[in-house]
Amino acid sequence: MDSAVRSNYFNPYWGDTDTKIDSVHLIYSDSIATSLSTGSVYNSGIQYGNHLDPLTIESKWLIDHIENSFYVWNTSKLANGLDFDEFKELILPYRYRNEALDLTSSKYRELYWDIIQADSSIDLESIVNKLNTYSTKMSCIEKTGPHIGNFAFYDLMHFNTLGCDRHSEWMCRVLNACGVPAALDFTPSWKNRNRGHFWVSVRDKTGNYHPFTPMWQPLHDSIYFSETSKVFRLTYTKQSNPATLNKDGEEIPSAFSNPRILDVTELYHKVTNLTIPVNQTGNRRELGYLSIFSPDGWKPIGWGKYVNKNSALFFEKVPVSTIYASGLQVDGQITPNTHPFYVQEDGQIVYIVPDSTKRIDIHVKRKFHEKGHLIEMMEKMIGTKVLASTTIDFSDFDTLHILTRQDLSAMSTKSIPMKLKKAYRYIRLIPEGENELNLTGLKIFAKSSQDFESKSIKYKPLTNDNRYDELQNDNPDTFTTLKVLEIDLMLPMLIDAIEITPRNSNNGIVPGDTYELLYFDKHWISAGITLASTNSLTFKNIPANTLYWLRNLDRGREEQAFLYNGERQIFINEDNYINNSWVPFGECMKELY
Repeated sequence: MDSAVRSNYFNPYWGDTDTKIDSVHLIYSDSIATSLSTGSVYNSGIQYGNHLDPLTIESKWLIDHIENSFYVWNTSKLANGLDFDEFKELILPYRYRNEALDLTSSKYRELYWDIIQADSSIDLESIVNKLNTYSTKMSCIEKTGPHIGNFAFYDLMHFNTLGCDRHSEWMCRVLNACGVPAALDFTPSWKNRNRGHFWVSVRDKTGNYHPFTPMWQPLHDSIYFSETSKVFRLTYTKQSNPATLNKDGEEIPSAFSNPRILDVTELYHKVTNLTIPVNQTGNRRELGYLSIFSPDGWKPIGWGKYVNKNSALFFEKVPVSTIYASGLQVDGQITPNTHPFYVQEDGQIVYIVPDSTKRIDIHVKRKFHEKGHLIEMMEKMIGTKVLASTTIDFSDFDTLHILTRQDLSAMSTKSIPMKLKKAYRYIRLIPEGENELNLTGLKIFAKSSQDFESKSIKYKPLTNDNRYDELQNDNPDTFTTLKVLEIDLMLPMLIDAIEITPRNSNNGIVPGDTYELLYFDKHWISAGITLASTNSLTFKNIPANTLYWLRNLDRGREEQAFLYNGERQIFINEDNYINNSWVPFGECMKELY
């Protein structure tokens, strides 16, 4: 392995991974080449379309898999306590979705047995950490390699171009082949953002499951998985789900078209069962769907059966402290058949019904909630000193300003007035201690002795560093990270103001962009469209006590529905950053209902 890779990706679990990774990489490179020449990679990206496994898998490959599965069931300390039904679900599967079947299971075990089972005392956490480390280093090797199709292990090397599903499929294959019970879990959608996720869940000797995302995530990251909505597991046994319950050919969301998905939400959340009164209005359906907000329409994350003579839907294992809507699948979309409702911590339901008799003005500053890692970056810039000097070495300098929370906490552009009477040529921003600057923009408004009015000054870095270009490109979607910022104004200038924009997700109000506010009353209704001139907007005479949705019509993808408490937005299904601290969504709802 290149020493540069080691220096950039050091991990205490590496040990002698350099030698093992090189040998694994060599074997797989040869395997890929052989597969391409012989056509022995089954259901790969080379062969498009549907290919039935019984018609394409060679018997010797399948025999090898079965024999290896029984071998590790009897010899692995993590698998030998499984009963036969557990063995069939957690060790015996030869594939999980549509991943390629490249090497035999015994070959996987030969390559990885020393890593996973070399020390009989090794624990599950160490196994995951070591495999993640190996995967990361192999990804470094193949970072610039060609993406040539669906090749299981080779896919994992292309971490930046392929999704979590492919990485998780591969990791399950390796774990199972080496006798580590593993399952493939997924969520149709996070509660607070518009996409789903796949990951691996490994079973310990006591029967408890521990989830992780391959390559980067250790075990026991409970906060991360608390943001999932409902969670399902891919199994080899047919389950009770829309694909098996649907007897009349009614439309099913694609996420639930697989008959082998099992609801395991109770392993991740506090859950309750709900009976939601609905009006079928002539639709003789077997199933309805539990849904959450997304900018693409209400997104199905669970199903329920009609009960009580089709007057209600019964939903099982529903996570609490979350806002949902019930609906029907019609032409590929969920059509709500209830008002949105909030499931309280105790399982009680609060319906969110608009009050058309009460009209309010709504003041908005964002279209999507704050992000924790960006808030953390912002807070580390508090205390940054803004220094100015007439000499390039700053041997003689003045402190113009020290950044405060008020300068940064809006996570948008803030102009800091200076009105200096002394001219300076060089500016330095230096954060406290080992902190870093994470900035989207920095502008200096100044004038020379010959100028009557100040203007934005085009500056250059004191060192040859193209990262400074990001600070002057007027693109709110770019940013730069620096230990120290040093710039040259080219001439001594009288500084009137410094305009600073901390790194952010560009989900605030951008002056010059066009926004639309919608509110929910059986469907989304526009409350008006307006052009932003500042970092906030006001929409007047809007129905109270409902869900609202702010859209940027010019740019961006991230949008989240919110409630309004008379003073501020409360983004749903997400902890809210209020008065410089994080407030759990459940606590926000207690203030409203």
